[in-house]
Amino acid sequence: MESSAVAPERDIDHQAEALHSRAIVIDTRDPTFLIYRQMPDDKPAYWDALQSGGVTAVLVDVPWIDDDFKSAALNAASWLRRIDANQDRAIVVRSADDIRQAKADGKVGVILGAQTPTIIEESLELLRVWHTLGLRVIQMSYQARNLLADGCGESRDGGVSDFGRGAIDEMNALGIAIDLSHASDKTMTDTIDHSSKPVFFSHSNARSRVSHRRNVPDETLRRLAEKGGMCCVSAYSDFLAEKGSDTGTTLEQFAQMVRHVVNVIGVDHVGFGLDTGEGRTRAEIDYIGGVIGGGTDVTKRYALTSRSELPGFTRALLEEGFSEDETEKILGRNLVRFFEDVWG
Repeated sequence: MESSAVAPERDIDHQAEALHSRAIVIDTRDPTFLIYRQMPDDKPAYWDALQSGGVTAVLVDVPWIDDDFKSAALNAASWLRRIDANQDRAIVVRSADDIRQAKADGKVGVILGAQTPTIIEESLELLRVWHTLGLRVIQMSYQARNLLADGCGESRDGGVSDFGRGAIDEMNALGIAIDLSHASDKTMTDTIDHSSKPVFFSHSNARSRVSHRRNVPDETLRRLAEKGGMCCVSAYSDFLAEKGSDTGTTLEQFAQMVRHVVNVIGVDHVGFGLDTGEGRTRAEIDYIGGVIGGGTDVTKRYALTSRSELPGFTRALLEEGFSEDETEKILGRNLVRFFEDVWG
């Protein structure tokens, strides 16, 4: 006879499996090929990991973090070739309907994005070029100051420049989603206040739970949600726990951070952005670690090390007490609505 302890375990496994299978699952930060130009590696298991993890769409990095237009365009060409070579299971996402279609066809939708606005150099007109090429997300800053705004690595926080306000207006008009991860505190609030469309954090957590400069103050999160924005919770260990890259973190802690952010801004404004690179080598970890900090042990650096583990995240959300409807919202339904609002 089966023990009463085993049966509930199997019940939640089946519940999580069925829910994850039917849900739209969107990850808003995949840096797997962020350093492709520096360390070319096509990661042959990449698409298998995404499909086995039930990923519907993923936001990927086109440029390196301080690329000019030409350098970023070369990376964009690499991404378009990569998708063309896997057109039986991948498509470029240009609209929310493309995400729905990817789900219906059992493919992975690739959302092209940039963690830096340096790719427009000194010309707002290049935003139109990038939009035409398929770019749908741009960050206001990456740690340091640029022509648009200050990042969270600056000791003096000047927020958004006049040029940056012009960029916000143009991105609103074109339908490019504005990402505030890596932004300074004043850049966050300046952008939220100036933008006529909702903005989002692609991979940031709550500073009230873990005091890290890359996490977001509760007041800013509330301001974000009031204007229809979203916070996508990151699996990066240092954002989930104090000294998390030293101790490692778990899916349970990941789900607990989601719960905390939901308690602050409501379940309709929360998603997830892992920031996990698939098949990371030690050399890649050392290279990226030298730029953004954190431990070099990939098994401790993130709450999960591959998107193939995402069904476990769904299970963790259910165990945290989220309903099936709430879990589907967090996994991707909220983001479909957000992207539809912003992209038009």
